[in-house]
Amino acid sequence: MKRFAVLLIVLLGGSLGANYLMWEHLQTLTTQQGADSVKLAELEQQVNLMNAELLRINEKLASVDEQSLEGMARRANDALLDGWEALMQTLDRELQKAREGLEEASPGDPAGP
Repeated sequence: MKRFAVLLIVLLGGSLGANYLMWEHLQTLTTQQGADSVKLAELEQQVNLMNAELLRINEKLASVDEQSLEGMARRANDALLDGWEALMQTLDRELQKAREGLEEASPGDPAGP
């Protein structure tokens, strides 16, 4: 019986010791998780600031590109192409009107336009 009591005390002591170590480990993990959460929040804030800075720099780069000689040449080329396209569309419409006018003027002509 005495051995049983000693064995019970040893097992109880071991169990309490193991529980204490697990509690201590849990406390360490909780503290570390809190620190990690703070660090994560700081990193997210830095990423947001960097994204805002990147957006500002991209806008500035686009502005500089538009003001550069290459940007001006690109805009002039676009304007020239737009004008050429409008001219071709107008020419196509006028040719179509001329065809229709010729067809109306000589509907019975077998030679056709």
